[in-house]
Amino acid sequence: MDSHCKLSTKKCVPCHKDIPPLKGQELAELHKQLGNGWTVVDEHHLEKEYRFPDFRQALIFTNKVGAIAEEEGHHPDVLLSYGKVKIQLWTHKIDGLSESDFVLAAKCDEVDGSPHQQEVVKAYLHALEKGNYEEVVKQFTHDAVVHSPLYGEVEAIKFYRQLFSDTKSSKIELKTIFSSHDNPHCVAAHFVYTWRMKDDAVVQFECVDLFELSPQNVKIKSLTIIYDTYHTRKKFANSHPGNFTG
Repeated sequence: MDSHCKLSTKKCVPCHKDIPPLKGQELAELHKQLGNGWTVVDEHHLEKEYRFPDFRQALIFTNKVGAIAEEEGHHPDVLLSYGKVKIQLWTHKIDGLSESDFVLAAKCDEVDGSPHQQEVVKAYLHALEKGNYEEVVKQFTHDAVVHSPLYGEVEAIKFYRQLFSDTKSSKIELKTIFSSHDNPHCVAAHFVYTWRMKDDAVVQFECVDLFELSPQNVKIKSLTIIYDTYHTRKKFANSHPGNFTG
């Protein structure tokens, strides 16, 4: 278990006003353990800004942080705006930083690491099923890459342009979404995909998509698509005579 995980498993404890705030090496060591984009401002408070695709997800995150703060009895300053949440943490009783601030900060990062992973994946799958190119590519970073067993390794913006030009309609039956405990930026989706190609050929197969998300889990950096292509390749080749080599 790494040091950041150790912080997140601790409990916030009440601080007595005669305890001095953290300074110097002790403060630097806790900041090093926390990491993950948190800033120590003037040795007085912690600060971090989280980014989200929209207001709704920012609000969901804020409410989850609020629930943790209530449970821990330690409350941050939270500024919520469209697609952004800024959190500031310090122990008011000593007008400075205590270990509890770092503990709560680590717990906030765990909220950031998983609650809206599924929202990103579901938004992507919904747009994919609808054939909405703009909504699909909006879920990806500008330099994202898709690894497809049928099309190869392609930039996301090019991959979906080609996929949708080859598609008449599609249907997705989501089975489950898996999150990684070891890597909070990785998630997998298992679903059944029914693909009607432009020539009306239909294939159905089980698929697992492996997503690598950006550090704030707002966008997809990389997508690896895994499925058995045996039957799909035959029908795909028939719809692309002279252009498909397999």
